Amino acid sequence: MKQLKTYFLTLTALASTTTLSAQSQKQLFDFGWKFTHNGTTQLVDLPHDWDILEGPHSGKGATGTGGGWFEAGKGEYRKLFASPKGEVVKLHFEGVYQKSEIFVNGQKVGQHHYGYTPFTVDITKMLKNKGMNEVVVKVDNSQQPNCRWYSGSGIYRHVWLESMPALHIAENGVFVTTPEVSDNQALVQVEVSVANESPSNRNAIITIGGKELTVNLAAGETQTVRTQFTVNNPSLWSTEHPTLNNLSVQLKEKGKILDTQTVKYGIRSFSFDAEKGFILNGKKVLINGACVHHDDGVLGASAFDDAEIRKVRQMKNAGFNLIRTSHNPTTRAFLDACDSIGMLVIDEAFDGWRKPISHYREMLWNENTPLYMAVKEPEGYHGEIKQTMWSVWPTYESWTWKGWEGKPVEVEVYTHQPKVKLYLNDQLIGTKEVNRNTETYS
Repeated sequence: MKQLKTYFLTLTALASTTTLSAQSQKQLFDFGWKFTHNGTTQLVDLPHDWDILEGPHSGKGATGTGGGWFEAGKGEYRKLFASPKGEVVKLHFEGVYQKSEIFVNGQKVGQHHYGYTPFTVDITKMLKNKGMNEVVVKVDNSQQPNCRWYSGSGIYRHVWLESMPALHIAENGVFVTTPEVSDNQALVQVEVSVANESPSNRNAIITIGGKELTVNLAAGETQTVRTQFTVNNPSLWSTEHPTLNNLSVQLKEKGKILDTQTVKYGIRSFSFDAEKGFILNGKKVLINGACVHHDDGVLGASAFDDAEIRKVRQMKNAGFNLIRTSHNPTTRAFLDACDSIGMLVIDEAFDGWRKPISHYREMLWNENTPLYMAVKEPEGYHGEIKQTMWSVWPTYESWTWKGWEGKPVEVEVYTHQPKVKLYLNDQLIGTKEVNRNTETYS
């Protein structure tokens, strides 16, 4: 059973003359969407994965063997909503697979082309003062295959409607670390980022750990303030005893509360040692890990919170203490479950690190993209590059290496073509055949 301690880090009593202004609000935006796919429109709630609902087409589906022979394709989501109160209004998407475009009242407000990461779009200027607004999300998962496993299609994670004052705590703006930990005392370090999206300079007070910090922001500026405090005789977070604490941060201006955010954190120390391996809170921990993909079995990619929590609990009950999120960022619910149940996490970002993944994958899966080049970081430019059995050499798109003028650089070339000629300043550098002897894998 996890323990939960609360540290009251804001002023718990306010003078009776204090007036509250409009504060940041976050409401679930999952219900009442109209979904259109292949000419058919139906009412759906999110999370929604149209592939798992329509089923596979064995031997014919565009996603192929790796993706389970599902059709994928394109879909469109529509929803009507009233304008919320707030100086700034945003839509936060936890995940849309694959490429997405967002429109509000007929105007494009944003796009996102990686299906496994969250993104936020500002819709303030597109909202109506009176009447209902319409949001349209166009989802394109037609470029297949684009995954080595079942991906699903659609708005498969939560959507949130966020309203806030122009001066507010930034998105993911509270960051807590515990740089010094012992059985007797722990140092807790807090970073808070404050965003000023107003056209004028603003002065605010942030309350953290009983301390009031003043921040002065120019119009359009975001600043980060830092503070720290100690906790005596802390209950440490571990995989056996996943103790979590609450930390609240409050933002005020002229006595008015503008924003409050509360995050959970665990007090722990960790390190890697060549002889002892992984050390958690000063003790050696034998890692027993497994790879877990984002789907939830018969639910497909639809990321319902209960299913995400169940997945972590099943792994814990099976004896695992670490999960590698193969091969992409997971959901907030999944990470929160790991924190509360006692699970270590390797949170992957992409399916490969050898080169900028979006360009490389586009070249692999799009016959119309004939060539992709990446420059290998010169040995010694940032120090010695050490490789292991599982590592790859760092590569970049940049040809500019300040201070490396006149010294050699190596270029990796990826192509479908049978032969490559490399030119520099119109001078032929070399020619190379493309065949089984020259191919590499990430």
